[in-house]
Amino acid sequence: MSLPASATTRQSHFPHKLLPHLGSTRPAGTPLLSDPAPEHRRVLCCRFEEALQEARQVDKLLSEGPGDDCLEEKFPLLGVPITVKEAFSLYGMPNTSGLVNRRNVIATSDATVVSRLKQAGAIPLGVTNCSELCMWYESSNRVYGRTNNPYDLQRIVGGSSGGEGSVLAAACSVVGVGSDIGGSIRMPAFFNGVFGHKPTTGVVPNDGQFPNAHGVRTSYLCTGPLCRYAEDLEPVLRVMAGPGVSKLKLNEKVSLEKIKFHCMDHDGGSIFVSPVDKEILQAQKKVVEHLENDLGVQVQHVAIHKMKYSFQIWSAMMSSKDSEGQVCQRGTKIHRPAGGPWEASVAAVGTDEVARGDVFSHSPSYRPGTDREAGEPQPQWEGQAGEHGEEPTGGDGGTAGARWGAPLSLTPHHRPQAPLPHLHALQFCLHSHLQCPGPAGDTVPAGAGQRGAATGHPAGGGLLQ
Repeated sequence: MSLPASATTRQSHFPHKLLPHLGSTRPAGTPLLSDPAPEHRRVLCCRFEEALQEARQVDKLLSEGPGDDCLEEKFPLLGVPITVKEAFSLYGMPNTSGLVNRRNVIATSDATVVSRLKQAGAIPLGVTNCSELCMWYESSNRVYGRTNNPYDLQRIVGGSSGGEGSVLAAACSVVGVGSDIGGSIRMPAFFNGVFGHKPTTGVVPNDGQFPNAHGVRTSYLCTGPLCRYAEDLEPVLRVMAGPGVSKLKLNEKVSLEKIKFHCMDHDGGSIFVSPVDKEILQAQKKVVEHLENDLGVQVQHVAIHKMKYSFQIWSAMMSSKDSEGQVCQRGTKIHRPAGGPWEASVAAVGTDEVARGDVFSHSPSYRPGTDREAGEPQPQWEGQAGEHGEEPTGGDGGTAGARWGAPLSLTPHHRPQAPLPHLHALQFCLHSHLQCPGPAGDTVPAGAGQRGAATGHPAGGGLLQ
């Protein structure tokens, strides 16, 4: 099978040639866990028969319908194969979010973004794995098992949209649907060497995913695209955003000279984050050299001292009160009571149905930045999110703003190979800091490193960019 072209290229030149390699007689809804390569576990449940039928309809439309220009305007993603994070509703597909208690739940409708992609002509191939309740650093759960990195099966794919990152890297799809409240699009994109975009909060609707955000967290949860090719990010974002795209300025020409570029080499020394790998620093150096030498822009190196408190700030933000004075409900209400030494220990060794993310995200004793008795944010972190995120930004408005990022470590190994695996998961805070003020965030791949792991560069921008 040849590698797939970008969605943009396919739509423009040969949409009718999209799916001939999918000549599978597997019944719709058949899990892929029994495939010859079960060690991957990327696409959990496929709809190949429906996809082939929809592809034939595209063929018929192309042969009998109006000209290409008319089709492109009406169906900007005509015939493009996509995959969807299992946490989103895709009609007829499972919608468990890796939760054992939901293992029999089948979606009876499409999430809003899935519906928009279908209406634009995209063809869903199936749903992909995620972490349990979308609350962990890798994509592993007790419903489907663990998804492995296509670069190295001993490494993680990231979470919670890890199945999407893996399936795109493996050339099984070109566009994926993900969600992000603390790095869940950007981390899988980074670990799998693909592009990921977290839009500004409120641009793309979050309807139709489980679990969805409530209370103050609605200001931070984002739905966005993962793409194998950079040129697909904008057209896919336009479709996913629908009327919300009017909040952006995608039609305005961007002047690099008006954009302030910043970069940083470390987070300031957080106890939760391992030192940045030399290969990542080298990749970032090449990016800076390209921007300065080839594009003629200046990149300012910055040191944001409060970056080391990203986890504490993010935790306080996620547990803060909304406008009505209510603290967001804990995941335990949709899972089961968690917290305390016993629940933490059984989840840590994997002998209970308690989600590891549930324990770490919702138990006061595991939440730095909160009061251990009441689970309330400690005063020293109140209001720090905005200040923390705004420190390096600037620009003259319009299309100008800041593009900056902090590098990550190389893609971690699966536990137990990784040292202190549960604490290692807290490295997500290098992405979570961009969630604080709600701006856009991206992951840009930089190829495979010397040890076979993907490398890349996380970047952030201003609001509505």
